[in-house]
Amino acid sequence: MQRDKDIVGVRLAFAEEAEEYELEKDGACIQPTLDPMCPFLLKPNSPWNKKLWRLLAASIAKRHEFDEPAWKEMEKAFYERLKCLNSVLKSEMRAIHAPSSSHIRAHG
Repeated sequence: MQRDKDIVGVRLAFAEEAEEYELEKDGACIQPTLDPMCPFLLKPNSPWNKKLWRLLAASIAKRHEFDEPAWKEMEKAFYERLKCLNSVLKSEMRAIHAPSSSHIRAHG
């Protein structure tokens, strides 16, 4: 992703996947992964995204050491980024589905 609005072309978790993951306790459903990383943007604080954060944190911890305040700050930034991308996605989808001004003039 080069720009925030590129989120429109990124594979995201489907609501069905995230909801099934939330309800399934034995791990028999699709699980969040880092490759590819598919966040569930409709609910940034969902169990799906919490699992993504844990996977990401574990991956980072293999290469870097951080103190507790730094981890908290990174976790906060992770969820803030998901919220930001959620807003961008909603805005881009409204723009895609909104009738153009020429369509409104022709049919209005």
